[in-house]
Amino acid sequence: MLTLLTYKSAYKMRFKTMTRIRFTKDRIEKFPLPVGKTQEFYWAEDPRHLAVRVSAGGKKSFIFQSRFRGKALRITIGSVTDWTVAQAQEKARSLQCMLDDDIDPRRVRQQKREQELLIEQQERANQLVVAEAWTDYIQQRTPHWSELQLRDHLSLAQAGGERRSRSKEKYTIPGPLFSLMGIKLKDLNDDQVLEWARQEAQTRPGRTRLGIRLLKAFLRWCASEPKYRDIVHVNAASSGRLRDVLGKPERKTTLLEKGQLTSWFKEVLQLPNAVLSAYLQILLLTGARRNELASLIWDDVDFRWQKICLRDKVEDMREIPLTPYVAMLLKGLPRASDWVFYSERSASGKLVSPNITHDALCEKIGLPRITLQGLRRSFATLSDWVDLPQGVVAQIMGHKPSATAEKYYKFRSVDILRRHHIRFERWIIEQAELDYPIKKTLVTSQPLAESAHDSVGM
Repeated sequence: MLTLLTYKSAYKMRFKTMTRIRFTKDRIEKFPLPVGKTQEFYWAEDPRHLAVRVSAGGKKSFIFQSRFRGKALRITIGSVTDWTVAQAQEKARSLQCMLDDDIDPRRVRQQKREQELLIEQQERANQLVVAEAWTDYIQQRTPHWSELQLRDHLSLAQAGGERRSRSKEKYTIPGPLFSLMGIKLKDLNDDQVLEWARQEAQTRPGRTRLGIRLLKAFLRWCASEPKYRDIVHVNAASSGRLRDVLGKPERKTTLLEKGQLTSWFKEVLQLPNAVLSAYLQILLLTGARRNELASLIWDDVDFRWQKICLRDKVEDMREIPLTPYVAMLLKGLPRASDWVFYSERSASGKLVSPNITHDALCEKIGLPRITLQGLRRSFATLSDWVDLPQGVVAQIMGHKPSATAEKYYKFRSVDILRRHHIRFERWIIEQAELDYPIKKTLVTSQPLAESAHDSVGM
């Protein structure tokens, strides 16, 4: 085995004694690849560290080979079709000068590439529009969102023009955020957002407010992402001037009142769609959010232990009582799908937009327009007639119980909630004059005093 000194001497001797060729274009074109070899090197007469490598298939490249800090170094200069002999010679001399100055050309090349990449990325970023970052944002955040949150982000930025199946309008209209999607992200400043809000608020102030909230979260996310943070105006949707443009939102007070229950239930029970009829009734009787109830699956309904599991946007999941009348409604529905409230018309297979039917129902019986959210609020208001504890109402609806309202934060078991919830259900049935044998299935309507189990604080 050769010593290191002997190896270096042998290398130098071989390097000095190898055949040297005065490179010309014609000579290079004639360099062959010997039979049985995968590559062959032809060394230049000047400079001595320049060679032409012939690879399989006849591919030929200029090669620089030398040593750096005692180790062999080989760099591909480029194809002989892209580089002239003179250019390759000049490059080889330049590389050797770097080595003589103790500079690694490979590191210099890497730094240059990194700088070029940085410039290229910056140029791309400067041309990047809001829609591209918005799509990236949705893809990354979807696993952390509820179905409702995802739908809001998609619908508010939609281009519109899709055909409607059930609406006076034949096609969907662009979402309020759509007009911002084509703007360069770097240009989305507070003036841009302010002008957008001023235009949108004229026709749909509620959706514009929602758009502002989504936009704020989006910009904060952009500021946390390396590829966006240098070009985004993170406070573009936080200007105090937006409050002057949007004003204060009107408090929604339209509710289903005690004296309207008979008429409302009469019309709901006459709906030809049994699934929709049950959905609207259960929405009122449980105070559930429209989407969490629409997303109910049969596996989440426990008839044995009389409880329902709802996918809650606050706590992810909560259990509420399955009261007798609600249980009867659910048992009467066909199990045509995993969805409890299935729909043959919707792409998802579940009930999506019963608003139109309910609006028409309210108009028919002379009621003001009561939204599906209004039915949820109606649950909270009507519960006062039977003196349900605020904490019970809050827990069933999926709100955090108020410490100021109840003095202490309490968590009640489903069994305890059921006692109160049944009492509320019985009262609703009585007021609506429903043909349902409440005396045999429901407990007394007298207010229940909270037991010791009821008042255990968390």
